[in-house]
Amino acid sequence: MKITKRQLQRIIKEEKAKLNENQDGLRTFKITLTIRVPEGSEDYILNSIQDGMEFDEEAGEGILRYDVQEVPYEG
Repeated sequence: MKITKRQLQRIIKEEKAKLNENQDGLRTFKITLTIRVPEGSEDYILNSIQDGMEFDEEAGEGILRYDVQEVPYEG
């Protein structure tokens, strides 16, 4: 079966649109947050991240990933 260049371009465009479409109806957000806590509070931070947000896990909601880094204070 032969296809034209135009048909191939249309197929590629349709497939890209399918890949970019979120199949489960959920949207993904990136949230950046900088906080100040007492020294040695890493466990407190991690527990707060996990416990402080309510998600419907059965619907597929949840924290996909997070990263905790110490940064210099810019006060």
